[in-house]
Amino acid sequence: MDHDVIQLFDPESSTFTYFLVDRDSREAVAIDSVDRQVERDLLLVQRLDLRLRYVLETHAHADHSTGAGHLRERTGAQAA
Repeated sequence: MDHDVIQLFDPESSTFTYFLVDRDSREAVAIDSVDRQVERDLLLVQRLDLRLRYVLETHAHADHSTGAGHLRERTGAQAA
């Protein structure tokens, strides 16, 4: 199985969001999403024809509000 890691940056909070993508199945995991960047993230999912399976938060975020709930609502992904 081959995977890609896509790194995105939110300049306002100086934080990174990552997408781990399985090249074969097109399934993806979003890691540490930012609420202000949900539309950007959804466009990425659409543009790359991904199926977002999980949304992960690695820690509590004091530097930004998470976009995890919005991504779950709009894609049907599960929280982890």
